[in-house]
Amino acid sequence: MRRLFVNRADRWPRRLTNAADLSAIFRSRGFTELTTEGLSLREQIEAFAQAEVVVGIMGASMTSTAFCLPGTPLLYLAPSGWHEPFFWDQAAVCNHAYHVLFGTPDADDPHNLYQKSFSIDPQQLDAAIDALIR
Repeated sequence: MRRLFVNRADRWPRRLTNAADLSAIFRSRGFTELTTEGLSLREQIEAFAQAEVVVGIMGASMTSTAFCLPGTPLLYLAPSGWHEPFFWDQAAVCNHAYHVLFGTPDADDPHNLYQKSFSIDPQQLDAAIDALIR
């Protein structure tokens, strides 16, 4: 089993502006960074089916959490103000433990709220991961 941090390819909007700051937290907790772009469906199924916990930026790549085992804890990262019931519904149907951590949208990002890049408070992320892996 492995711990996954699902990141987004640089060419897409809605990125973590402080990803470099957060990478130390993910590494210290044994997370492997995964970008699903370029992976085959089989590779995505295998990666998510082997995950003991998944943290990732809310978006299309996180739909692959449907392949996680029942009971897998999931932590979605999104800009504050985003209300998206799809992932909550998917988690409920798949019997996953759904959690979300909202970050601060980048005020200089010209995209609409659902595409804005954002930052996550490192201490809040650390505490959220602690709660997931107990």
